[in-house]
Amino acid sequence: MQEQLSLEKSIGSGNTDTIKSDSSHFVKITSMSAVVGGIVIFFLRPVFFTMADLTPTAKAYLSIMLFINMYYIVGQAFNTAMICGVFRSGGDSKWGFFCDIVDMWCYSVPLGFYICFLFLSFRRCGYTSLFVPMSL
Repeated sequence: MQEQLSLEKSIGSGNTDTIKSDSSHFVKITSMSAVVGGIVIFFLRPVFFTMADLTPTAKAYLSIMLFINMYYIVGQAFNTAMICGVFRSGGDSKWGFFCDIVDMWCYSVPLGFYICFLFLSFRRCGYTSLFVPMSL
């Protein structure tokens, strides 16, 4: 949010020479912070395992989820810096809206549906319906 306000202020005051350097600076800071956050998640994995009494299967699932989160946080931070910060502060909110719609409805939701209902073997739990209860 601060990035967007700072860039909007530069655009509004006519400082076009600093806009490109400021936006690349903000994207670099955000990307480096995300990498550091992923590294912190990696080193805190043993702490997360001790926060609850987990079965070996639950620990394996948690480990996989933490690895996914380590990589996901970098892409999410870069996307937020570019779409919500640089593009929208430059007045290009239509492109940001288009990217959000495509990412959500053409990629994330169908992939999540596929993984949840088609890829996972939910029949091993005794369910024959496509709709698995949330209590699993």
